Amino acid sequence: MLDYQIDLTQFASAPVIFRGVVIDVSLSPNVADGTGANARFQVDRWYRKGADSLSSVRFRPYEKFWAANGHACLDFTPGSYWIVFGNESNGLLELADDCTGAARVSGLLGQQLTSGGVAAQMESDFTAGLEDASAEARIFSI
Repeated sequence: MLDYQIDLTQFASAPVIFRGVVIDVSLSPNVADGTGANARFQVDRWYRKGADSLSSVRFRPYEKFWAANGHACLDFTPGSYWIVFGNESNGLLELADDCTGAARVSGLLGQQLTSGGVAAQMESDFTAGLEDASAEARIFSI
């Protein structure tokens, strides 16, 4: 997986935003549709639109060649935690961007806030990740 920085505020208006752990990834029989895979998540926190504890996201699977050219950058592996910015299309959830529409995060969450909105809750959750015992997960939270 490539190391990179993204400005998450570019997706602040995404209609679907959640944070969770990848349960499994399955390849689509129709890779030509531009998605090619489906990642199933156990959702830990919904920031916008959602209520179910499970969510599936269609995406283009990680490929070293395409990742180097700005596409298929997301290596959703089971057990990894992500914040996902998505759009619904024909009843399916797709990433807001095929390379930067999700970001690895720590699995730790802050307290559920009753005020302050989406940005405040996300900030609280990223701040909680700074206390993660895993150095790699702390870096994701920075």
